[in-house]
Amino acid sequence: MLMHSANDACMVLVENTAGSPRAFAERMNAKAEQIGMHDSHFVHPCGFDADEQYSTVNDLLRLARAAHADPRIARIVAREEASIETGRGHELKFRNTNQLLGRLDGVMA
Repeated sequence: MLMHSANDACMVLVENTAGSPRAFAERMNAKAEQIGMHDSHFVHPCGFDADEQYSTVNDLLRLARAAHADPRIARIVAREEASIETGRGHELKFRNTNQLLGRLDGVMA
């Protein structure tokens, strides 16, 4: 999900960590407040449009900076391509959808 939009994977994460989209969104809102995102409110964890969901450019920048400060996340989003293996042994390959990565100096993903 950090490299390539994957709403199906998002929902698997949501259901297995919080039990429901609502419970996950509550966690998101708590974390947003913790990192200073005071002008955001999340309703759907996967970013779908939802009534009462909003954010600002400044808050999204705070989120990006907080995420990029985690070395694991920084390493993942900097990759141009990756693959994962399913439980049945199938390899799934995908490319990073950040079109500026590797094309514009200073883009950190």
